[in-house]
Amino acid sequence: MGAVIPLLTIWLVLLSAPALSFGADGHRIIAIIAENHIRAKTAAAIQEITDGKSLATLSLWPDRIRYLPAWRQSKYWHYISIDDHEKFDDFPRNPDGDVLSSLEYFFAQLKSAELTRQQRLEALAFFVHFVGDIHQPLHVGRRDDRGGNKINLKWLKLSK
Repeated sequence: MGAVIPLLTIWLVLLSAPALSFGADGHRIIAIIAENHIRAKTAAAIQEITDGKSLATLSLWPDRIRYLPAWRQSKYWHYISIDDHEKFDDFPRNPDGDVLSSLEYFFAQLKSAELTRQQRLEALAFFVHFVGDIHQPLHVGRRDDRGGNKINLKWLKLSK
C-alpha cells in the first residue's frame, strides 16, 4: 500500500492536462446545445445570417480575433468582475465594456435592420461566444483574482 500512493500521484500528474477554461470545445458544445433548442423561426434567421455555417464554428471567431490590433478593445468584453461584497445594481463596471454590456449591445445589433450582412454575422458570433463566456465561473468573478490566476491552491498532504 505504501508504494501505491506515490505511483498513483505520479500517474495522475503525468496524465493530467492544464485547465484551459472552456476553450474551443466548450464554446462548440454550448453552441450545439443552443442549435438543438432554438425555434424554427430563429433557426431560419440564423441560417440567413450565416449562409449555413454552424453556430459552433461561428462561436470560436471572437477568441481568434481579440489579439488583432483592429479588435484589441474586445478583450474586455469576455468577462465581468464583481467582488463578493458588491451588489449587482451598483458595482463599478469597466468603462471599456464587459460581457454583460456586450451581450446587450450585440443583441440590439442583431435586432437592427440597419446592419450589413457582415455586421450581423459578427454580432451573432460575438453574441453566441459571450453566452458561453458568461457561464464560465472565472469569467464572472472577483476583480482581484485576475480570472483565477492569483488564487493559490493548497494541496492536501497525504499522511503516511
